[in-house]
Amino acid sequence: MADLIPYRIDYLAYQLKITNKILFLIFLALVIPKIIDLIIYIYKSFRNKKNWLIVKSN
Repeated sequence: MADLIPYRIDYLAYQLKITNKILFLIFLALVIPKIIDLIIYIYKSFRNKKNWLIVKSN
């Protein structure tokens, strides 16, 4: 039984590595659309500010 403990620990570490990868992929899938939305929001607000400056100068 004592001989199996290192293998069991290695197996647990291997499983944890897989779960970490899966959790990381889920995290990316949830976060990337938010980042894209943020970039679009910043771009739109910047564009609106530019238009506002043009209107203000006229």
